Amino acid sequence: MTWNEAKQACAAINVLQQQWHLPTVMELDSLIELDHESVKINTDFFADTQKAAYWTGTRSLTYKTLGIRVWFVDFAQAFIFDAPVESKHFVRCVSPGE
Repeated sequence: MTWNEAKQACAAINVLQQQWHLPTVMELDSLIELDHESVKINTDFFADTQKAAYWTGTRSLTYKTLGIRVWFVDFAQAFIFDAPVESKHFVRCVSPGE
């Protein structure tokens, strides 16, 4: 999905009366586990994670990008980078919980 599609998809989730959203770059980065062979995440908890990039809700606000790029976390290579909002990446929505 593009970043705007991802934001809309998360906002449309209605589970447990919670508001869902894209995770911050720090939230998604905290899931990286370098010791895993293929996908750099704990697949016991996140079995459906693709070996690919996932959007965050954090805009890249450097003087060159002016908010038109957004950070993503790549679970194939365990890195964080930014991409144009029109790019297509995977999505993992989160809720604030209780």
